[in-house]
Amino acid sequence: MKNNDEYVKGKYLKRIKRRNTIKIIVILFVFLLAVAVMIVTKEKTMILEPETFVVQKEVPALFMREEAVMYFGHDIIGVEAEGAKVAKDTVLAKQLDILKYTEREKMIIDAKLTHYMYEDRSAFLADMKRVYSDSTNLKSADEEAVNKRNIMFATVKYLFYSEEELKRLKERFDGVEASSEVTLRKVPVDFTGQLFYSSDGFEEIASPALLSVVSPEYLDFIMKLNAEKLDKHTTMTLKIADNSCVYVAFVLPLETKVDYETTVMDYKNNVLTKQNVANSDYYKFLENRMDILTQYPQMRFWVGQDSYLSRLVDVKEYQEKKVIVLMVTHDVEKLMTIRRATIKAEVEQYKNVFVVPKASVYKNTEGRDCIDIIDKNKTRKSYGVHVRGYDEESGSALIDTKGVLMPVEAGQEEPKSVEHKDSVIVIR
Repeated sequence: MKNNDEYVKGKYLKRIKRRNTIKIIVILFVFLLAVAVMIVTKEKTMILEPETFVVQKEVPALFMREEAVMYFGHDIIGVEAEGAKVAKDTVLAKQLDILKYTEREKMIIDAKLTHYMYEDRSAFLADMKRVYSDSTNLKSADEEAVNKRNIMFATVKYLFYSEEELKRLKERFDGVEASSEVTLRKVPVDFTGQLFYSSDGFEEIASPALLSVVSPEYLDFIMKLNAEKLDKHTTMTLKIADNSCVYVAFVLPLETKVDYETTVMDYKNNVLTKQNVANSDYYKFLENRMDILTQYPQMRFWVGQDSYLSRLVDVKEYQEKKVIVLMVTHDVEKLMTIRRATIKAEVEQYKNVFVVPKASVYKNTEGRDCIDIIDKNKTRKSYGVHVRGYDEESGSALIDTKGVLMPVEAGQEEPKSVEHKDSVIVIR
């Protein structure tokens, strides 16, 4: 009997413990839920610290430099190291027939004179697209469309040559004497630079001569080209690349702000009008007039881990986009083999700003931009601000440190500026 009573009593106690345990779990759950709600609903804050904010844009860019490709159609003997800097009388290669090179160049000039003389210089892009489209997805035996494309692309370097200039150039090629070695003095190449024994097929279609007609459409076409389809040579050729200057061209949305862009457009207009320079000669003029070039604003950009300081020399505005042209004249060695790359360009700089989340800025009843600040007395107040800009990529608003204003109080005609360094802002 006693054992049975103990059994019933033990069973009863276990039931009580179980109920208590459930109650504790429920209470703990409710407590944790309340804490979670408090954490979620509690306003976040951050310290206001003045800083300099740099807006960077990551964009695909085309690198353009003056280049001359000499293709011989047979094996040659290179006598210099790849990338070597050469002069007018440096022997570049031996055991070659220099007239093979001049014959090909004269054929390209004839093609230009016959088929590709443009009244409207921008019309060349339509021909590029057409011959490229005709030459894709062909069988290896079908070379006619490929050859037509290669010749058309090769004529692009002569886009701004007049008929008379082309004929004079052809006469210069006619005057080249037979030789088994080549120097720059023997051929119509009017610049020196670095020597390479291969080409990538972009030399003619990414020439600085095209910069005056570079458009978003052109850059989009070039950036999407399949490099394997181009007429590149890894043998039987040599290339001279001018290492005094490299241009970098890329596209931004029209609404993107760029530091000093109106200044640059004014500078360019002054060069074209006051210096009586043709639009197609604008960039060459800057190369020859470093005293004027140094007046142009600088822009830093990054290729991977390497940074470069350039001059912003042109901003071309189109319907929805703008083309930015940078000119690099220092530390160009690493850029000599880059053709297409994604860069980070520092397009805008804001000094003395508070960088705050865009969501923390709101409009008050009067339509003024405002933020909420908790002062040293732990009092929360609304303050008017001057927003100097936004960075959409980081979701930040850039507030002028001198434009944080107290609300207008009774008897006060104008809001007054208040020093808010190290104050606490409420993130809405």
